[in-house]
Amino acid sequence: MSNNKPSLSTEELKSRYRTPILTAIFEGMPPPPPPELDPYLDAAARCFARYGLSRTSVQDVANEMGYNRATVYRKIGTVDAISRLLFAREVDRFLIILTQREWEPPWPGLIVELMADTIEYVRAHPVVAKLLADEMDSAAVKLATNLASTRDQFIAGFAPPITLGMQIGLLAQRDPEAIAEWIFRMLTSSIALPPVGDLRQVLSEVIVPVLSP
Repeated sequence: MSNNKPSLSTEELKSRYRTPILTAIFEGMPPPPPPELDPYLDAAARCFARYGLSRTSVQDVANEMGYNRATVYRKIGTVDAISRLLFAREVDRFLIILTQREWEPPWPGLIVELMADTIEYVRAHPVVAKLLADEMDSAAVKLATNLASTRDQFIAGFAPPITLGMQIGLLAQRDPEAIAEWIFRMLTSSIALPPVGDLRQVLSEVIVPVLSP
């Protein structure tokens, strides 16, 4: 999947796109920062990808932009605050990219595709790639700090469409919240350490037998 910025805004896509999976997940995610912060976040992303999250300072971002530190700090705050803003923006952009695909009610093969797309997109992001390559310890600490709330948001967003798939006979009758949490755990572990072999084939071998009615 491309990391390019989508041409349509989140609100435009939300207003025209009402699939259960994406609408629910949209509602569970943090709101994206205002577009006027994009130049600051773009500069921060370049610094994170170059130096790593733990070794980037607000001064680095200011240098990248040709601004003074006080201006950058006033706009986007500390490095921790910047990383949260960047996370919210990148999640929003990815969800918008997903809306540009044709989606059907949830069935096992569709869930495999959604998971594979997510894993590939996240691992290809320059900041994530830097963290996974050079800063696994600090990345693990940061993930552990935020993972519980992210998991809860994911379950809240994903359980309703899973329930719909079960109701219309496309998915096996199981606990939808347990399935949503299981998918979330597979996503996070596969981002940190992708499976050996073809990603979609491996996911299919695990996901399809469990979810097929």
